[in-house]
Amino acid sequence: MKKKVNHRTLHLVLVGIIILGFILFALANIVINVTGNPILKQTDEIRKLNNDFEATGFLETLVVDNFEKGNSEYRYYLHDGKQTQEISFADKSVNIGRNEINIKGTKINNKIEVSSIEEVVGIKADILEPFPPVMGDQKYLVVFLFKDDIQTFDIQNYTNISFYYANQYIKEVSYGKASLSYGDIYSFDFPDSLCQTWEINNYVMEKVSQYLDPFIYAGIVIYHPTTNCTHYSGMATLGKFQGFYKIYINYISVNNPFNYQTFAHEIDHNFGIGHASRLVCGTESNEITLGGICSSVEYGNDYDIMGHSSFHKNYGARAKLVSTQWIDESSVPEVESGVYQIGPINTPPTAGEIKGLKIPIKWDISRLYVGGHSQFIKKQLDHYYIEYRTPYGTEGETFPMNGVLIYLGRDSMSYPEGDPYEDIFYLFTNTFLLNVHPNNSSRNISETWAYPYGYIYLEKGQNYIDRLNMMKISVLDADDDKATVEVKECIDSDNGKDYYTRGNVNGIGDVCQPQHNNNVIEKYCDTNIEVATSVYSCPNGCSDGKCISIQTSGCQDYYDKKLGKWVRCADK
Repeated sequence: MKKKVNHRTLHLVLVGIIILGFILFALANIVINVTGNPILKQTDEIRKLNNDFEATGFLETLVVDNFEKGNSEYRYYLHDGKQTQEISFADKSVNIGRNEINIKGTKINNKIEVSSIEEVVGIKADILEPFPPVMGDQKYLVVFLFKDDIQTFDIQNYTNISFYYANQYIKEVSYGKASLSYGDIYSFDFPDSLCQTWEINNYVMEKVSQYLDPFIYAGIVIYHPTTNCTHYSGMATLGKFQGFYKIYINYISVNNPFNYQTFAHEIDHNFGIGHASRLVCGTESNEITLGGICSSVEYGNDYDIMGHSSFHKNYGARAKLVSTQWIDESSVPEVESGVYQIGPINTPPTAGEIKGLKIPIKWDISRLYVGGHSQFIKKQLDHYYIEYRTPYGTEGETFPMNGVLIYLGRDSMSYPEGDPYEDIFYLFTNTFLLNVHPNNSSRNISETWAYPYGYIYLEKGQNYIDRLNMMKISVLDADDDKATVEVKECIDSDNGKDYYTRGNVNGIGDVCQPQHNNNVIEKYCDTNIEVATSVYSCPNGCSDGKCISIQTSGCQDYYDKKLGKWVRCADK
């Protein structure tokens, strides 16, 4: 007996199958068109909304060095008292001062992308000491992390060697005012779950915080294996945070203890010293010392450990003055002109000895364009710095010449005008070495120390002419004890040959020529930054050191810039 077919039921089943098919088709399109489907975009917005992040805490700032790629970056961690979270900013020059901050943002891939930041008024971070003077012994607690808890080298021997040589260097460059030592050494297993540096930090601090006594230790150095998240040579806090310096080093990239340069470089960041960069201006075949379009070479100063991370280089005058306070301000006076005797920056100071000069930048810094970092670099520049190097101590191994170096930097004792924060971002700034022989850098390629950046200093009898600052820096004499340097400026009040304005150059005024009242004796600065004289015959006579200007029928003598000369009204 056949069963009767219920056509109504069959109809409902077919409708259901069709609807299910549409649903499956829509889902398939969502999977296929991940980037373009509005439903998925809406889902992403919901995900972002669900990951909105807000927290209040203190900001720890670190600099990350990747020597293999020749670049660095800042990294920021927010500590709210319970956890540490990595955050990022669109603008790297953020407030990283002493105040507690409140941030809002979105959590994406275990990092908070900050959308707003504000200070918590009235709450100061007493535990944050950006850059205290570096005096006396700086003792570090040392931690090694090994995968599967298998030590691949002798950690005691490694620590002995690296700290011994780093200490010798610190004592020399600080003129004996600072030293370096280590206390306890710990070794722990490195769990596979660790990847981010802040995770490594939390893991280590849980294990050693009870031993990290601020009355004993200035900081902690952590050697760890490279992970997928830690592609750097070394990383260090800028100054102290929560009472301590911190250093992180990928020991795989520096597995030879004699390669202590990375360690010493990161210590310098702890002490508040920025990178020793170099400016390259102009085109490759027609470089200039300064001006126009330039590029910044991050570690480009080959004569500074904060440059190419070579150990045998001495800190510059700015670092010794501003960051570490190993020399006082009187040792690096601010000058505009005069003759000065400068002692080598790499030798111990004597009473009353000048160790360098700083000269204010008088030209509009906006005229300098440096790749894509103009705004960042312009915040760092307000002075020229001059220092002298001789073959003394470790310098003798790689700097066999007596030479004067000139670089741009910031006088960090002051802050940018209008800056609302006492921001340690401005304390921690790079210096930018100038190449005073831009088309002759490698004078002698056979001298390996001179390549590729070697011959960029001034020797006895040489000078550097800067038409931006209208000054000339000349080395009058140089020996192992001192360099005699003349700084000569040429300041023209009427900016060149302006015969209808009475000006003066370095205090020497324009005058009418005696017995020739139609002539004006015009003073101006020539291309060698020397005071020069031009005699001009005024069409209407000369009075009070300038040509008499007589306006007739709307006509007046004027200077034609295209022609490069004055056009007389009568001739016109």
